[in-house]
Amino acid sequence: MNRILLRTASLFACLAMAMPLSAQTTGMIRGNVLDGSTGRPLQGAQLSIVGTTLGTLSNDQGNFLILNVPVGSHSVRVTYLGYRSYDQTVDVVGGQTAQLAFRLGQMAVNLD
Repeated sequence: MNRILLRTASLFACLAMAMPLSAQTTGMIRGNVLDGSTGRPLQGAQLSIVGTTLGTLSNDQGNFLILNVPVGSHSVRVTYLGYRSYDQTVDVVGGQTAQLAFRLGQMAVNLD
């Protein structure tokens, strides 16, 4: 009986130690998107991590947060109608939040 109890306790201890390790395989990317000439926040700018399905939209303050980003170097792309698209590279560390700031320049839009 003691042997079964000891094995069960050992199993739970191993699982408890493994959980924090899995949390370290991802991080977050936080930042903002502003108009490059006026500094005005751009609400609804689309942000995506190139080569993944991860992305988000900026809020009314121009702020964004992308969760569960795999550890490593990533290219983050921002697009917004009437502005040039822009890419920035960021290094994501497990359990931490990387910071980015985008300042977009306006661009004429061709209408067909």
